[in-house]
Amino acid sequence: MNKIKRFFMRFKIPSGCYCDNCTYWKYISETKLNRNQDYGFEHCKYSDECSEKCWTNSQNSCKNIVIYCEYLDLLDIEQDTLLWDKCKECGVKDK
Repeated sequence: MNKIKRFFMRFKIPSGCYCDNCTYWKYISETKLNRNQDYGFEHCKYSDECSEKCWTNSQNSCKNIVIYCEYLDLLDIEQDTLLWDKCKECGVKDK
């Protein structure tokens, strides 16, 4: 992305530490996780510690929310950032 476009994109980023109403924050999908890699689910990284049966209630219904930030050109697939919780990663107008 060129610097001029990125500069003008900053004007649409809302103030505060959250991405609420940010035009560049995009919900893509959810990736369901399971202890076993059957049924089309991805493998849960906590499967060795967890003894619950997957997807029987809300506490053991594990998933990753996939978010894309157009401003940062960042796709967060495994919730490595806090974009899934609408926390800003760019720091623009953070205060």
